Amino acid sequence: MKNPLYVYKRTAWLLALLLGSSCFQINAQQTDSLKVTPVDHYPTPFFSSSRLESVITSSSLSGAALFQTPVPNVTNALYGRLQGLVVQQRSGEPGYDAAALNIRGLGTYDNSDLTICVDGFLTTSSYFQYLSPSEIESITVLKDPVSLAAFGMKGGNGVLWVVTKRGMV
Repeated sequence: MKNPLYVYKRTAWLLALLLGSSCFQINAQQTDSLKVTPVDHYPTPFFSSSRLESVITSSSLSGAALFQTPVPNVTNALYGRLQGLVVQQRSGEPGYDAAALNIRGLGTYDNSDLTICVDGFLTTSSYFQYLSPSEIESITVLKDPVSLAAFGMKGGNGVLWVVTKRGMV
């Protein structure tokens, strides 16, 4: 097999994702043979289950709540809305409205910037601040080791997971 196999354990089936290839659903019953079924759409490892089945610590905010807040910047709309997210306004100068975002506080000496993923892609905070609140479907703060394990060292300061709205057909 030329691609590594990543398997996410589920309650009754396994999800096998071959990088650069497709996704397969494998029924994980206690039998001698495995039934492998290709899947067109695979869920992300963090948000595919319901809140009752989830074992991660996260806090979420819907895009509708962001859209109702009259602020010049998306980062300013997050003040006091997501548990565990520290939002600091660093400048009072007009035009410099971007706030600094931290999850684990400001106690580190080197880098305390959190990782921001927009639709699964790593981005910078400067890209995130230019998103319109009307484009955002949900924002989730990931802060526990279970949810951050997939991010490795980049998840050390927490992850802000942003999902944008999809087009209608």
